[in-house]
Amino acid sequence: MEKKKVVSILRDEKQDKRQKFSTLLMALNQAPVKNFALTAHYNRVGYSDKNLKAIVYDVKKAYSISLADLNAFEKTPAKKAPAPSQDDSNSEEKEVEETKADKEEEEDKLQLEEYNQQLKVIDIENAEYNDIKKLAFGLANELNIDFPNKRAETLKAFLTEQKKSLANEA
Repeated sequence: MEKKKVVSILRDEKQDKRQKFSTLLMALNQAPVKNFALTAHYNRVGYSDKNLKAIVYDVKKAYSISLADLNAFEKTPAKKAPAPSQDDSNSEEKEVEETKADKEEEEDKLQLEEYNQQLKVIDIENAEYNDIKKLAFGLANELNIDFPNKRAETLKAFLTEQKKSLANEA
């Protein structure tokens, strides 16, 4: 199952909770990295609100779906057949789409600026691992960078490099 399809399932609020649980169980079973014990567990215990929250977490983890992926996903509106004389409404739709794209781009810039501000003030060598991890993964997500591992040395090196490049830009 594709990551986009899984994101659409996660974002679907109209779907019944039990049906969503079943769909997510199927997605977990088809994940790139399979965890048969986890799938068997959910199959055995079945639906509950608690299990729905847990399977959502596990599916996000299995497909490497971040909050940014969920926020970037937009529900596709129902397609309407435009009447031939509605050129004005088509141009309005294009303007709305452009406005949405501009808004998303602006949000991305603001998020990146926020991470850069945090990067300026953090003492990389003396910061706690969780603070370093949060900042490094947030910044890497904005820059579309993947880490070979989650070791503190790797994250510190990345943040130090980013801090130097940020200082060079100023």
